[in-house]
Amino acid sequence: MFTQYVTALVISYVITIGGEPKVVDSVTYFQNAEDCQQAFQHTNVGENLYAHLRRTYGKRMSMSCEPTNIVSKPMNIPPPRPKIMEE
Repeated sequence: MFTQYVTALVISYVITIGGEPKVVDSVTYFQNAEDCQQAFQHTNVGENLYAHLRRTYGKRMSMSCEPTNIVSKPMNIPPPRPKIMEE
């Protein structure tokens, strides 16, 4: 077993407000990287949202899964074995 971290699905894109470009970050948190990747790559929701934002705001956008430093499932470490004293 290994440590799992809360993972953020980050969508960043640029919109123009008052003639000035502004970077917008949208973040959705998942319990682990696998859940984030599932939403990002294997569901129509992620694909459809990405396609819509790309059509609306152009190519200046990105979508990625970014792990945080928040542990969602700690590593299960077995207790150390006792040393055997040899005579």
